[in-house]
Amino acid sequence: MPQDVKALEERIMERVRESGREFYALCFGALQQRWLQEHRKDHIAVRWRTIDQLTPFGLIRLPVRVVRERGKEKGGYFTLSKALLKPKATRLLSPWVEKRALEAASCLNYRPAAAELLRWLQVRVSAWLIWKCVQFHGARLCEQLERGWWPDRAQARRVNVVVTEIDSTYLKAQHRRPVAKGRYRHFPIHLGLHQARLHFGASGGQALDLEHGAVVDLRTAAGLAADASFCARLSRGALERWR
Repeated sequence: MPQDVKALEERIMERVRESGREFYALCFGALQQRWLQEHRKDHIAVRWRTIDQLTPFGLIRLPVRVVRERGKEKGGYFTLSKALLKPKATRLLSPWVEKRALEAASCLNYRPAAAELLRWLQVRVSAWLIWKCVQFHGARLCEQLERGWWPDRAQARRVNVVVTEIDSTYLKAQHRRPVAKGRYRHFPIHLGLHQARLHFGASGGQALDLEHGAVVDLRTAAGLAADASFCARLSRGALERWR
């Protein structure tokens, strides 16, 4: 029995991590069994193999099923870890650990972030693995944003009013050679801003204060087109977003 609270806490934390590793392995096995039952018409279990997985409870050697597509004479093999752990940037880190690695890398450089994970996991993680997580999930996020999917907004919210502001200015053109007669020396640039505001408690027929209310969405646009065409594009974008 420990002689003081410090030793007692260390023993408790070690037992919690040990129990967590055992429970993680059992749940992962049950998840594979359920997958096999749901796909038994198309796939068949072939053999077992093991993989190392760094989880919130430490490093675990997980038993993994190797399955094969029915009716395939050649190939068709894959491990259920690839099907159940997608999408992942690394083979070693679990999805939750990759999330913590991204959170650490958002505030620190890669080496200090690796040191932060070492203090949390009690297992050394290389800075290269954290860099790989950032590159993989950053590329996925860019692809999702290009398709118009915003991860911080589960669904579009109804708004009472959309405030649009436009500002323009002229910038001096940079020329490598002396400006010839008739060539422009300055060019216009426009900046547009949409603020979608939600006024709580507002009802039909009630006047809205445009300067107040919660801003629930914000969109910006910039362009070099003529004033009329830029304004038309800005207005069309607001209509498509908050129709």
